[in-house]
Amino acid sequence: MEWLQSVGDYFYNLLIYQDRYMTILKGLGNTLVIAAAAAVIGISLGMLVAMIKYFCKDKKALRPLEWICNMYVTAIRGTPVMVQLFIWSLVILASWKNALPIACIGFGFNSGAYVAEIIQAVLSGCLRALRCVISSCRRQSKTFCRRLEMNSLFC
Repeated sequence: MEWLQSVGDYFYNLLIYQDRYMTILKGLGNTLVIAAAAAVIGISLGMLVAMIKYFCKDKKALRPLEWICNMYVTAIRGTPVMVQLFIWSLVILASWKNALPIACIGFGFNSGAYVAEIIQAVLSGCLRALRCVISSCRRQSKTFCRRLEMNSLFC
């Protein structure tokens, strides 16, 4: 039973002594704030980039915009997130003293690239499947095909 007492003393000194558990709770709060803000930034930026890449495919005048989005996705997905956070905190936003908004922006931009790829894959896969079904059903039933084309507005 002596070892149980030593384990209890260890956890008391680790967490309870001098209110050290408050540091853990503050860190948990910061983690939740960073996750929520990064999700909002990432989903917004990802949707914007995916829509730009999707609508710029056939338009030559918008090719530079598509190129910028492709470079953003390639650069962000090819760089470790810790390197991105170092660049955000030491180069881009070096004058900011608070690290919490820097982390939110850094993680938001990182997740934005991945969200853009996910949305683009869903759009292209959904449209590809829809084209296959429509082309095969045109031989069978015109009314069914019209209904399917109307339902494609939601895809």
